[in-house]
Amino acid sequence: MAAVHRVASSDLCERAKREFEVGRTAWPELALEFEVFHEMFVRHANPGEQPREIHAADAYLAWACAYAVDGAVERFERSLSGEMERAAGSVRASPAFVADTLQVLRERLLVRNGCELGKIASYAGRSSLESWLRAVTVRTAISLLRSKAEHCQAFDWEDDSRLADGGPELDHLRARYKGAFEEAVRVAIGKLAPRERMLLRLNLVDGMSIDKLAVLYRVGRSTAARWVSGARETLRERVRTELHATVTLASNELDSIAADIQSQLDLSIFRLLRDSGRSAPDA
Repeated sequence: MAAVHRVASSDLCERAKREFEVGRTAWPELALEFEVFHEMFVRHANPGEQPREIHAADAYLAWACAYAVDGAVERFERSLSGEMERAAGSVRASPAFVADTLQVLRERLLVRNGCELGKIASYAGRSSLESWLRAVTVRTAISLLRSKAEHCQAFDWEDDSRLADGGPELDHLRARYKGAFEEAVRVAIGKLAPRERMLLRLNLVDGMSIDKLAVLYRVGRSTAARWVSGARETLRERVRTELHATVTLASNELDSIAADIQSQLDLSIFRLLRDSGRSAPDA
């Protein structure tokens, strides 16, 4: 009986090695340790099932996210956030609802709860990660829709009414410089480092708190706060630089305009980061 167990264990180990190599080849930039992959593989493996290398790369990515391997969350977002948005939108085609669903989903999937791994660790590789996420997203969206049907008052990010006050002078500034400002924000976002862009997207678009970002990136709260603050400051400076390059004004006039239209910044960031999550190559 012990010999049979050793053969089964040896077979699982060999299968884990093969699938690990497939995953490492697909994601060479993600430094997931074999011991971790093997542990997850054995946890989910059925000794009697056939080899399933077809989904090995998906398992490698999912488990790298579960163990917060550097760069894994960014690759996950780049590859799968669009499918998650479409799945949530199939339940209710509202940008606010989709954003709310994805915030809940990301926290459940990617953020540890004490010593417990995020739910993405439950991915077993028996179907594609895309189809697994689609099913999980739809279930999450339906659950959220039911629980918040009468109480959800998510902010409508398509509504510009919060920018309506300010008088005719500010109206003139908006009308004249809004296009240049939003283009400056778009260019500045494109020049951010991938981690800076991801931090702003998770914090501003998905509403992930500093505490949860700290857990997700496995750093102290002060470090996470410093990263987010630094990313926002970098973005503000680059927006100002881009404006200065495209709008012919003296520095003091540019500063005055930047202060007047500062209220547009978070809204513009939200829209551009949200859309870049669907299409930008580094998002």
